[in-house]
Amino acid sequence: MAAARAMLDEDYGEPQQQERCDQNNYCLGRIGKHNVVIACLPAGVYGITSVTTVATQMMSSFKSIRFGLMVGIGGGAPSKERDIRLGDVVVSKPEGTLGGVVQFDFGKQVGDGQFKRIGSLNKPPQVLLTAVSRLDSEHRMRGSSISKFLSEAMMKIPKTQQAFSYQGPQNDQLFEAEYDHVGDTTCEQCDVGRLVKRPTRGYQDPDIHYGTIASSSQVMKRGITRERLRENLGVLCFEMEAAGLMDNFPCLVVRGICDYADSHKNKGWQGYAALTAAAYAKELLHVVPGDELSTRATTEIIGQKLPSIPVQLPHPRNRHFKGRVKILDEVCTTFGFNNDPPSCPLGRKEIILHGLGGAGKSQIALEYTYRCGEKYSAVFWINAGNATDLEISANIALQSIVNHYAKTWDLASCYPRIALSLNIFKPQIRDHEGLMDAVNELSSIKLLKDWLPRDSNNGWLLIIDNYDGPDSCDLKQILPNTDMGHVLITSRNRNAHPTADQILVPESIGKEESEARDIVKLVGELPLAIDLAGAYLREDPIPIKKYARWLKNRPGRIFDPIATVWKLSFDKLGENAQRLLQLCSLIGNEDIPFELLEGGKHSINWMTDDSIIREAVKGLRSFSFVHWRPDDSLWIHPPVHQWVRNSLSNDAKYQNSQLVAKMVTSTFVFDDAKTSDQWVYERRILSHINSVFEIFKSQLAPEEGSLDDWARGVAGNLARIYAHLGDVKKSDFLYKRCLRGVEASRRIQDPEMMGSFGKCLSLQGKYGEALEWYTQALDAMQSLLGPDDHLTLETQQNRALVLRDLGKHDEALSLLRQVQDTRERNPSLGADHPSTLRTIHIIATVFEKQSKYEEALESHKAVLEGQKRHFGENNHSTLDTMDSIASVYERQGLYLRALEWYERVLKGLEELFGKETVHPWTLSTLSGKADILVRQGRYDEAEEIYRKVHAGFKTLDIRVLGEFPTATNLGRVLRDKGQYKEALKWCTEAREGLEKELEQAGDHPYTLASKFCIASIFELQGNFEEAIGLYQQVFEVDKATSGMNHSDTLKTMCSIASVFTQQGLYDQALQYYGQAEEGLEKVVGLDHPSTLMAVQGRADILERLGHYDEAFEQYRRVEEGLKQRLSKEHPQIFMAVYGMARVSESKGKHGEALKLFQQAINGWKMTFGEDHPSILMGLHDMGTVLRAEGRYDEATPLFQKALDGCRRKLGNTHPWTSRAVRSLSDVLAEKSQCGSAKKLHSEALSGLGTTLGTEHPPTITAKQNIRGYSNKRKADADGPVHKRRRKATRNKEKEKPKLKAWVYLRFIY
Repeated sequence: MAAARAMLDEDYGEPQQQERCDQNNYCLGRIGKHNVVIACLPAGVYGITSVTTVATQMMSSFKSIRFGLMVGIGGGAPSKERDIRLGDVVVSKPEGTLGGVVQFDFGKQVGDGQFKRIGSLNKPPQVLLTAVSRLDSEHRMRGSSISKFLSEAMMKIPKTQQAFSYQGPQNDQLFEAEYDHVGDTTCEQCDVGRLVKRPTRGYQDPDIHYGTIASSSQVMKRGITRERLRENLGVLCFEMEAAGLMDNFPCLVVRGICDYADSHKNKGWQGYAALTAAAYAKELLHVVPGDELSTRATTEIIGQKLPSIPVQLPHPRNRHFKGRVKILDEVCTTFGFNNDPPSCPLGRKEIILHGLGGAGKSQIALEYTYRCGEKYSAVFWINAGNATDLEISANIALQSIVNHYAKTWDLASCYPRIALSLNIFKPQIRDHEGLMDAVNELSSIKLLKDWLPRDSNNGWLLIIDNYDGPDSCDLKQILPNTDMGHVLITSRNRNAHPTADQILVPESIGKEESEARDIVKLVGELPLAIDLAGAYLREDPIPIKKYARWLKNRPGRIFDPIATVWKLSFDKLGENAQRLLQLCSLIGNEDIPFELLEGGKHSINWMTDDSIIREAVKGLRSFSFVHWRPDDSLWIHPPVHQWVRNSLSNDAKYQNSQLVAKMVTSTFVFDDAKTSDQWVYERRILSHINSVFEIFKSQLAPEEGSLDDWARGVAGNLARIYAHLGDVKKSDFLYKRCLRGVEASRRIQDPEMMGSFGKCLSLQGKYGEALEWYTQALDAMQSLLGPDDHLTLETQQNRALVLRDLGKHDEALSLLRQVQDTRERNPSLGADHPSTLRTIHIIATVFEKQSKYEEALESHKAVLEGQKRHFGENNHSTLDTMDSIASVYERQGLYLRALEWYERVLKGLEELFGKETVHPWTLSTLSGKADILVRQGRYDEAEEIYRKVHAGFKTLDIRVLGEFPTATNLGRVLRDKGQYKEALKWCTEAREGLEKELEQAGDHPYTLASKFCIASIFELQGNFEEAIGLYQQVFEVDKATSGMNHSDTLKTMCSIASVFTQQGLYDQALQYYGQAEEGLEKVVGLDHPSTLMAVQGRADILERLGHYDEAFEQYRRVEEGLKQRLSKEHPQIFMAVYGMARVSESKGKHGEALKLFQQAINGWKMTFGEDHPSILMGLHDMGTVLRAEGRYDEATPLFQKALDGCRRKLGNTHPWTSRAVRSLSDVLAEKSQCGSAKKLHSEALSGLGTTLGTEHPPTITAKQNIRGYSNKRKADADGPVHKRRRKATRNKEKEKPKLKAWVYLRFIY
């Protein structure tokens, strides 16, 4: 910030206030005609995600910012064509298909092993590109003012002039790309013979270069890689932040060159490079017109003032609207729209239309909107009948805002800007899908309420329909606190909103033509009744007097005038139209698609073809009983809907209930016939499915006894569809009701139903019950159909799936092999039949459970080829197999391959279901992708995906199988980031949600997973008793449901042993590890990764007890065993190597320890890249070895690198960050820099106190060390530190509680 601040013409200091969510520090000032706000990244923190956060928070506090200048330092990429020197400036400028900045590490591995970059970033704003061109022209004609600005800036920073001064050509060294750095922080030991010969410049002023800047999340420090990217992409400069801004914040990137993006880093040039970049930025601002900026605020740039948002209303205009002229005039007069519309902003005015139900309040609001809507900047219709409808309406309004902004701006960068206009301060929003995911995570009501008062949107109309008071919903949630805008409320309660102007809507609409007066009076002068009467007379042009006479002669007209008119019209309908209306009265009244009515062709005698159904619909429309929509659906006015239902006799209601249940359920599609359109359709008709569910409970299912075949068929289809939609609670209820009293049945439908119920129980994790039902179904099918029937084989296969999940792998394989053999021998099936391929696919999943990954892959790939031949690549069965292949690669530790396969699956699902469709398969696949990102240490990306998946499942209302397990996953990634408090919140939400939704939630795998995660957080926080308690609960459930010898039970024992180890209860820990190891050897094998996890835990204890040789051998056993089962680069293998390194360190074999640590780090780099926490941990421990040898100068940069990485990856309060801070402070203390050591240790103490608590052992140790540094500093003032004191310090360090890294990795693998 110092370099930028030195360029200010006026320095205004810090802002007086900023948004609560904004954690940045700012400096305000002026350059030329422009007001400037300066922000920088937190100390020691850099990267794409961090800079996005800074910019997003800046925009929340300073809403008048038009664009940004990303000013800083970078590594140059010189060439023969571009003679880039240290201190020169590189400015981003679009070239070819690149927008000026390219994120070169954003892509995928392609078939030939090469890395293919995908996607692109936005170009800088046009106003800046124009200014760049103008400045470039002026430089060519008149020269640059940069040297002048540099001189002026140096006068402002006299105390730090040396750090910002030109370093001289003798310190500007460019080595050959292939030659790596030798030595410590300087190039004194590097071979000067490998320097690139370049001509001497005859001037000191920096050159300005325009072109492409490469950005990534990692430092570029390989000359060979720099050259490759320079040649392929034309890159001039490398840096680490710009890619995080270009799609979210309109900006230009300016970089001063401080090194050559190779291993020969040179911090000496950083100050001067920062100053030259800032000087160019200042000169650029001098050529950007100030008057243009001063007249445009953020509301015009980010919340840009736009043309009116198109009105979206729930119903079409009523072309037969009559009367109510006086009421409409009164509304217009109150709102000030009788003549020309007033100038914006509109003064705040509120009207409540109150009157009886059916009096026409909503119709008046609708007609007013159609007449005057174009005079408003935005009109939103909000249904306030209840809180749910309020949220849905607000969400629809937000969608219209987003769509309109996107259409109007028509820029690739519009979505980050739209997000800011909606007060969504979330980084990495790049497209419509990402923005809507962010909207769905938040309250749509609050977002709309916050958007309405914006200065750019001061002419809005909000229609609050059907609001009867606070009992229905809280109106304060959506009405903004502003003096702008119009609010029109419809209500049956005149006091529902006391501050609004009240307009009574009377039952009478006034007198019309003399011939119609009698009819108007006879129907109570209610608009809805008049509408139906008018429709009747339109269809049957009898004399009005005759119609009036009919009304007079019908009983009950005084008490129920609307019913009188409806009955007359209903009697006039054709028989089929009457039948259709009665059927529709038993389902929902909104959004009845014609596709649903077509279901009657399979079960209702008169519905023989589409033309008959459409003719019936036409009859209903002609008498205004239903209204048709452009999407080929109809809706019925609620009073009409209720009247028809109430008019049904009990017998008629029962008969129609049977018919409508059959009509709805006959449109369901199951298994391979299901398409993406079918999925969308099922979600669409969910309200009608729920109506049939209620019909089943109230009309079709007797309280006692078994169901008849017809009712059982309906209930079975409902149960299957609910299972498919993720509502296992309803599915479970229906299956149980279907199967009541059929234990002794000999009908084939019953064992088939038993098998389906078994599948439902499996989804709930009730494997024991599922196995019982599958066994019962299998016995019945073998008796009724024989052992080779396809239903028998399918049930046997499903039974094997349960055995697999229970850990009985050999028994499952035996059953599956039988099914496979039978199908292959069947002439009508054979080895390549889809059903046979499905069996082989399941066999492969058992291999995966057994860690036989190569066999699993071989089987999956053979199945995949067969499925491609049968179905193509984008069939759901094919994609399921591809997903399984990704899972196997993931378990092998081949994460890049796994990610590639998951991307293929996601692309196929997009083709199958459409890009905008939120489907559970897509969400599950995204979750699998996020799992890998966690393993790679890419926590921010993983968290973003998990949040997206969680919002998606929440939107679909798939809770047990989607929303809650994803909440646990969010808890895991937040735990690994060290955000324990928030992680606990998510895991607790998952656990409590599951306990609320499920009958036996405590036994469900997802509940156990949430408990396990909570326990692991307690363990990391040092709350060992709480951790043990939860682990013990999981253990008892595992033992009760799966048995003592199940792998899950035994692995939970390892977790309990881990806590015992950290408590120092080594005997108990060894007992648990030993028992787990013995059991796992029997269940999964001697060299299974789960077995070796127990071995590794035991080795850790042996190391702590000083049994170093035995511990070393156990770690070696783990390494060799894992190599047999996993890929050679699997990270878990190098955890064993890391353990051997620790043992060697403890034995004082420092040279061997350093080699092993380096081996582990190199192995992790193959999978993780440079900055994974495991690598940072290894660097830290290498520093510890060097420190023990007194090699402080070598240890210091390792501790610093570990600290910088932990801050970037894990945050300032993570225990590992605090550990790195403590180690760096300790080595500084050894070097007698006690003041710096004490300051760092105070930082560590703050972080540990925040994350682990004040009484956790490392926190207590940190407190003691701070006191020790003070004493040491005083002693050092009296003389040199004695060697024995250094040795005592090192011995004390060995006694400190260690944060065992293998525990962290155990949670992941």
